[in-house]
Amino acid sequence: MQASPNAPGSKNRAPLELTDTLSDTAVTMSEGNAGAATVIGQVLQNDPEKGLLDLLRINDMNMRGPQIWVAYKDHCGENLEQFLNAVRSHDEAMIKTVNDQCAGSGEEAVVPPKPGLPELEKILF
Repeated sequence: MQASPNAPGSKNRAPLELTDTLSDTAVTMSEGNAGAATVIGQVLQNDPEKGLLDLLRINDMNMRGPQIWVAYKDHCGENLEQFLNAVRSHDEAMIKTVNDQCAGSGEEAVVPPKPGLPELEKILF
């Protein structure tokens, strides 16, 4: 059973599953990109309670692998707090940076439809 459908704009990405462990989620979302795996680890270590929600936000924006690394490294200057703020606000400038630098990957980052995870976060926390 899928946790949610693939993000809007996703064509060929493996879905996240309700039965996935955090490690499974990290591997799926990193798509073999070491930089993305590092960022995902930092997101989970930064705030264990909200880390999974942050990963779901990233997934909702259809960002995986190199797109996560580009967002963190190039758009946010390797600043985790800035990256998390951009993710939580669905920063359109970050999405543009990712799409510009990852053009031709076959997948585009998107602004997810609303309502979304902010409402879920209010319920859970």
